[in-house]
Amino acid sequence: MTLYRRPRVWKKRLAMATMAVLVGYALIVAYFSHFMVSPPRIRVSESSRPVLGVFMEVDRDPEGPPGVRILRTVDPARVTGLEGGDVILRVDDLPVYTNTDVAEVVRAGSPGDLVRVEARRVAGESQTAILLDVPLDVRPVSPRDHGLEFQDVAFTDPLGKTLRGWYVPPPPRSAGLNPGVVYGHGNGGDRRHWLPIVWEVHHAGIAQLFFDFAGRGESEGSTISLGARESGAMIAGLEFLAGMQDVDPTRIGLAGRSMGGAAAALAAGSDPRVRALVLDSPFADLTREVDHVIRSYYLPPALFRAPILAVAAMRGRFEPSEVVPAAAMETYHGPVLLYHGRDDDAVPMTDALEFKERTGDRLELHLLDDTGHNGRRPAPYAERIAEFLRENL
Repeated sequence: MTLYRRPRVWKKRLAMATMAVLVGYALIVAYFSHFMVSPPRIRVSESSRPVLGVFMEVDRDPEGPPGVRILRTVDPARVTGLEGGDVILRVDDLPVYTNTDVAEVVRAGSPGDLVRVEARRVAGESQTAILLDVPLDVRPVSPRDHGLEFQDVAFTDPLGKTLRGWYVPPPPRSAGLNPGVVYGHGNGGDRRHWLPIVWEVHHAGIAQLFFDFAGRGESEGSTISLGARESGAMIAGLEFLAGMQDVDPTRIGLAGRSMGGAAAALAAGSDPRVRALVLDSPFADLTREVDHVIRSYYLPPALFRAPILAVAAMRGRFEPSEVVPAAAMETYHGPVLLYHGRDDDAVPMTDALEFKERTGDRLELHLLDDTGHNGRRPAPYAERIAEFLRENL
């Protein structure tokens, strides 16, 4: 008769510990690879919020006397009577020291609510006190927030996915054909990523195309590829913009931020029609960027890189080793304007320096102090981009 012998306790514990390690490893790989190609998705259709219709100065001393100057107005503030140059002193009887003071009152409102605005209007030596009740409007984010008309448009990427976006035509006073620019957004964003500069670029006489990459925003698809397939979408956007009747097809540039910057760089390196390139915090090499992210979680890249990239490549249908945006500068020969935050912890500042090294004098580099990957860009940002595009398109 054979007697059953119970396994030693240490063997069972070793097996359980090994299983726990393997499960943990698999979960880490699954998490990173999923987030790479399918991060949380935001949509313009879900962006409705209360709107007052004022654009205000950003930089002022919050310790000084109340008052924030209005740069320009759109509806509903414009039709109520507020103008650029007016200084807002109080909203709903609360003193205004910063933009946030106004924003908090607006965010708490509902459609049709009246916001009482006390302001001062200066004309030469005289000053006029203004007291207005501005009705709040509630609407999705769009170029209309900047007082600009636009068209909802759609076109297809090289894989046949329908991409949706906005076309903002050049100013109607423009004579003849106009230059144009196509914008690419970051991996966690959508077409709104570049909207803060729409007004300045519009008034530089440039047509603009904002769109959502496949798998983002309102476009078709469920995954992204960190610039690989998105570069083809940028070229598809260029072709769409070139077909507009008021656009000169020989004077089109690309602009991209983060993943969109990687896509724009790759597209510029493969399509000689790109006349100018604007980049904001693009990574130089996807594999190195993945290593950087893995290290930020205090994990060893050598242990996790290969399976994470393999799963992401399978889901996103791309080859990660081919996503090297900085190398594309060797085949793109036009001018480049590059912004990068010194405090960017998502994409190291050294990536911007690599772009500069590969591009030389053709690249104008601006390193932004006290600015992270998604931080607010300084006031000259939009003006310089508009000027750069006007000079080079």
